[in-house]
Amino acid sequence: MTGMRVLVSGGAGFIGSHLVQALISVGHDVLVYDNLSTGDRRNLIGIYTTPVGSRLQFADGDVRHELQLEQTFQGFRPEVVFHLAAQVDVRESVRDPQQDATVNVLGTINVAEAAVRHGVRRLVLASSAAVYGHTNRTASLDT
Repeated sequence: MTGMRVLVSGGAGFIGSHLVQALISVGHDVLVYDNLSTGDRRNLIGIYTTPVGSRLQFADGDVRHELQLEQTFQGFRPEVVFHLAAQVDVRESVRDPQQDATVNVLGTINVAEAAVRHGVRRLVLASSAAVYGHTNRTASLDT
């Protein structure tokens, strides 16, 4: 398989950095697009220091900023986008629901629209258990 150009928004987070490592290990060129609000560049250091570390690029960017996102898509020309960037802290979403919606809803729209404009072949939206909140695992379905 020929390597593809893959953009991973939120790629400096825990899940994102593991995805980035897996993508690079199978031969893809990856651009991490992250504003480091919850992610950390140190999550990527182990990749940079390997022989395939040259396949990794980093762009300090925010999915809420359309122009910045547009310039990134123009420069990198991704074929596939994994969109993991999100605000997932429940306390933060209660404290500032507009910020939460701006990141999670408008940010996703910005990524999707940029992907369409630039002919991205696949857009993968990812999430985590955080979307479910606290659940009572002992509850019975028949009550």
